[in-house]
Amino acid sequence: MLAIDDGASPLRVVQTDGTVRFVTSPGGLTIYPEFSPDGQWIYYASEAGGWSIRRVRRNGSNDEPVFGGTGLEVAPSLSPSGGELVLTRTGADQLYVLNFSSQSLRSMGPGHTPAWRPQGDRIAFWLGGQVWTMLPDGSDRRLLSRPGRRYDLGIDWSPDGNWVVAFGPAGVDLIQHPTGVTINLAFTVGWAAPSWKP
Repeated sequence: MLAIDDGASPLRVVQTDGTVRFVTSPGGLTIYPEFSPDGQWIYYASEAGGWSIRRVRRNGSNDEPVFGGTGLEVAPSLSPSGGELVLTRTGADQLYVLNFSSQSLRSMGPGHTPAWRPQGDRIAFWLGGQVWTMLPDGSDRRLLSRPGRRYDLGIDWSPDGNWVVAFGPAGVDLIQHPTGVTINLAFTVGWAAPSWKP
């Protein structure tokens, strides 16, 4: 199952049999979908009244705010434990980790559209058209994507943590972690910001 945004329509969920269902209402941009680790929620950014982080159940019910911040927060990804959320603050495109219990933000350095690995040991993110990974404390930044391959904003991990899914002009690519081996899904040209959940 993939949650997809195309930059204009409401968020959609695509089943492996090709069935498509919209899960947010029309009106305002809804972008950067990301499944919760248990697969029951889709976290996303909403433009309504300034950018904010929201979540909706995968069947389209219980759409609710999670974090408002400064009105510049987008691209959420929940930690496997559910206790933290990594996000992007636009403008300077800086990554932050929100701790839910303390409501504190920890700076993680430059980047955009982060995605927490299911094992919890690394965070993938976009920077300068490339896909990178780092430790959850922001250290050990490593380039994952191959030189010459360019990607747009919006990435995610496979459920087993062995692949990062990213998209660019040639459609969606699967990038193997940590080797960088790349498989292109040519039928996905025009799709954006994929989120991968079984």
